[in-house]
Amino acid sequence: MTDRIIRDIRFYELKPDNYNGQFDGILGNVYKNTSDTKHIGQRIARKLNELNFVSGIFDHVYVYFSPTLPDNEMKIQEKELDVRLKSVHYGIKPFVFNSFSESDKDKWVKETAFKVLNLLFQSDSTKTKIISEVETSIEKYKQEIAIFYKTKETKAYKIDLNYQIKPNGNPSKILLFFFDKKENVKRHGKVDLMHHEDIYWLVDTISVKDNAIILNPKKSSMADFVAEKYKTPLTIDIDTLEKIKQPLTTYKNNA
Repeated sequence: MTDRIIRDIRFYELKPDNYNGQFDGILGNVYKNTSDTKHIGQRIARKLNELNFVSGIFDHVYVYFSPTLPDNEMKIQEKELDVRLKSVHYGIKPFVFNSFSESDKDKWVKETAFKVLNLLFQSDSTKTKIISEVETSIEKYKQEIAIFYKTKETKAYKIDLNYQIKPNGNPSKILLFFFDKKENVKRHGKVDLMHHEDIYWLVDTISVKDNAIILNPKKSSMADFVAEKYKTPLTIDIDTLEKIKQPLTTYKNNA
């Protein structure tokens, strides 16, 4: 299979030569990451998905912080245990990274993720253009970047669903936008998610009945497992949504 999409960008660490004790490679033992580190990669990957970015044979990118490579030098790992993985080592000394403030760490991780992506796809100008678009969008909206998920349109209404991944440390959210064509009224609202990926199981079809928007879950054992954490189907009273004046498309912060 050569038409996979990037599902996640994850960050790990390599063991320094003088490290003592057990080592699992999870970021945070040597390089002191922030609470948002893993979400940075998730936002980038999901925004790339939205723009139909095809990565090829692999669908996960692993970035390994390396204490031995020269600073800012990148090296693609030659062999992988699974063809669905692509690993890149990135040189930075632990004391350098750990000296950064929380915001500077997040900025560095974000910039590093895009450098790695540009390295992996440097021979494809179409793909590097999409990467650049996503970088611009992430830079503009930061943690509040919205990722488009699904739309439903009839003669009477249009509904757009986007989602956010842990915006500003808050729960991930479904962003719902409703346009009543008959009344020419636009509304929006939010639904908290326990995990951003829950939206893929919680929302299969969208309908409107008795002045409520109904988000019907998928029918599968995994969807049933996720739905146990929520009251399903998710039902939103349209009158509780806030009226907005701007055009609906204003709120879709695509790159």
